[in-house]
Parts: sequence; C-alpha cells; structure tokens
Amino acid sequence: MSCADPTIGKNIFTFRANEFKQFFLDSELDIVSLNDEMDFINEISPGDIVVVDGYDFDSAYLKLLKSKRSLIIYIDDLIYPWLDVDAIINHCPGIKPSDYVDPSPSASFFLGGDYSLVTTDSEATNQTATIERLTTLLIAMGGADPDNFTGKIIHDYAEWIKTFEKVVLIIGSTHPALKELNEYALENNIALHISISKGEVRDLMKRAGVAILSSSTMALEYAHIGGLLGIVQTADNQKNLYRGLIQYGGAMGIEDLVKSNDLTDLYGRNISVQRRSFDGLSADRYRKLFKELELQGKIRLRKATATDAQLTFKWASNSSIRMFSFSQREISWSEHESWFEKKITDKTTLYLIAEIGSDTIGSIRFDINEQETIVSYLIDKSSQGQGLGRVLLAEGIKELQKTNLQVNTIIGYVMRSNSISVRIFERMGFLQEQADAKYPDSIKFYKKLK
Repeated sequence: MSCADPTIGKNIFTFRANEFKQFFLDSELDIVSLNDEMDFINEISPGDIVVVDGYDFDSAYLKLLKSKRSLIIYIDDLIYPWLDVDAIINHCPGIKPSDYVDPSPSASFFLGGDYSLVTTDSEATNQTATIERLTTLLIAMGGADPDNFTGKIIHDYAEWIKTFEKVVLIIGSTHPALKELNEYALENNIALHISISKGEVRDLMKRAGVAILSSSTMALEYAHIGGLLGIVQTADNQKNLYRGLIQYGGAMGIEDLVKSNDLTDLYGRNISVQRRSFDGLSADRYRKLFKELELQGKIRLRKATATDAQLTFKWASNSSIRMFSFSQREISWSEHESWFEKKITDKTTLYLIAEIGSDTIGSIRFDINEQETIVSYLIDKSSQGQGLGRVLLAEGIKELQKTNLQVNTIIGYVMRSNSISVRIFERMGFLQEQADAKYPDSIKFYKKLK
C-alpha cells in the first residue's frame, strides 16, 4: 500500500520494507517500515493519494481512509460492490463501469488493458512476434499449483504436446507433484524450471510462441509479449481475467487451442489482438492519472458570487469554450450579467467556482429540478489539457451530495463532437441515451445517486 502522491510525498508504507527496497534502489521513494496499521493511518493527510491493493479491505476500512480526506485508488480484479473510492483500476479486458454495483457516484474508472499493471518491454516484445517461436511450448500453472493442473495438462494433452520441438515447464519448489514432474521431464526431454526469477520467466516467454498458462498476471505478461495463448482458470479470483482474455480474442481456452489445425493463422490473429489490447503505454497513462489526482487533492470549490461575473463572462465569450455550447450566438455583457445574477441567487442552482491555489481554473453548475439536476462545467482555456474536466466533475458531485440530499439523478448533455467530455462522462460511469431535440447532435448522460 502506498500513501501520498508519488511525485510529491514519495512514500511507500509497507510491512515488507526490505522486500520493497530492492525494487526502488535508484528512486527517491522513501520506504517506510510499518509495525502497526494505525502507524500508516495516522500518517495520512488531506489530499494524500492512497493506493489500496488486496482482497481484505472492507467498507469500514475504506470509510476510515475517507475520514482522513484522502483520495483513494482501489486496485480491483474481482469487481467488488459498494466501493466508496475516488478511482477504480481493473486491468482485466472487457470490464465496464456498469459491471460495478453501487460504487461511489464520484468514482472514476480506469479499466482494461489500457491500465495493465504488468511491466512491459516494448522493444523486446516487438522482436518476438516471429513464426519460428511456434516450435516451442511453455506450460506454467503458477509456482504452487496446489491442485496440480500441470500434471493434468501433460496427461490429458500428451499427444498434442509431443508435436512441439521443445517443451518448457515452470513450477515452484513446493509443487505437490515435484518428484513426478521431474521424472516426466527427464523421460520426455522436457526442460523443467523450478522456482526461477521473474526475469527468467519473461525470457522463456519471449522464446515460446505457444503458452498454456493459468489466467493470472502471468497470462497478462505473456499477452504483452505476444503469442498463441491458451489459459486455464485455476482460482476463483481469476474469473474476470479468464473471461476477458477469451472474450476479446487475446487468448483461448486450452481445449480450443488443442483442437486447432492451423496454429500459424491463430498465432497471427492472437498477436494482432494482443497488440491492440496492450499497447505498452500503460505507464504513461498511470503518470497522467497520478498527476490528475495530485490536482484533485488540491482543488477547492466555492459558491459563485457577484464578484465572479466578469470572469464568467470571459468564459462565456471565449470561442474555444463556446464551441461546445448549445447556444452559439454571441452574448452581451448586460445579458450575461442578468443571467448570472439570477443563477447565483436561485435556490435551485448550485453554482461553484473551482480554484487550485490562487488560480481560478473553471466552474461547475447544477441546475436542480426536484430530484434531477442537469450538470454543466467548463475549464479555463489556460488550464485545459491537464485532465481537470474529470477532476471538476468528480469533486462537483461530492459537493452536490453534501448540499442537496434530495437529488437522485445527475444528467449531462454533451455534443457528440466533444470527444473529451464524452470520455469524461464515460470514465465517471455515466450511462447513455439519446438526447431530445432540445439538444441536437448530443448524447444524454445520466447517473443515479441513490
């Protein structure tokens, strides 16, 4: 678990400090050793970014983190319900925000292969997509493999396995059938590797054009490298990755792989899909995400006042901002002044100005009609390009929930040509439907709060 923005706080709090330090020898990260969980909780300050990764963090724990006014990133591959967090990361292919049950209305979703948590080596990966690799088969069911899936596979598909020039098995030193597998490997001229390093596993993957793997992060790593991948679900927590890899064509079930008569054609198709699903740019996306979250921890919203009239008129008159407005005509100062005064005094309008430090970066407005509200937001031209649209919408929803408990639906109308806003509403888990004629060439986004 890490706490604080990695570019600012540079802290990792862990119970395994010695293990972590070996991975960050050349970084400026401070690895803080923990003896008690409350040592970590007490270190959290408002605006800190907390990354939660594991299966044992329940709603009470997340509520405790929220009470510290931190921003919470939840890494999840099981699609947990009722996540009261700021960002949800799930790198299983095919996962959608709508798969989640009752997440926080202000949560953002970073899903699929674009946010893979697997380390990639793009240069080496591009060099491995050669047909010659098809003569080598790699089989690995995880180090422990307590149910001996490895033994079952080599028994059930023995004749198919013999068609390969080279077969490689990877197991751990505590494998329950270690002796039997060792004897099998010696008798059948199979290369058996026991408890090897991650780097050695990756090198074997690069040389093998066909692999049968458990549907774990090992399968994801192989999909990044590229090859003909058959997967086996060996644990309950692998179900979403198993389903996603098969559904999107980056892998296939072992039975279908073994039945295939043309591995060369399958190999090319798998490689193509894997390249599209895992483009090797996830590290760049994570850097962007953490920069956005740093800004989100700093943003402050206040109610608009009469002194904001000139500033909001500047925004209303800016051509780059108005190009995505449903009213394209030029607005006069007197017209804007009258409209603005009505909005800031209207009890059915929540009009908020967004600031980061001394900079005013935009506004968000909720026009409320009983239990529904229409949301509108904009970012000052000088602050665009930093992901602040998503940040502003997320923080605006939080503020709405604090000030108006009656609203149960948020609606946003977005021009189809406004691809950035469309992506923001999608990332925030809004659902879509066709907008009415009042909003031509647009999408109606909506989100239920209750």
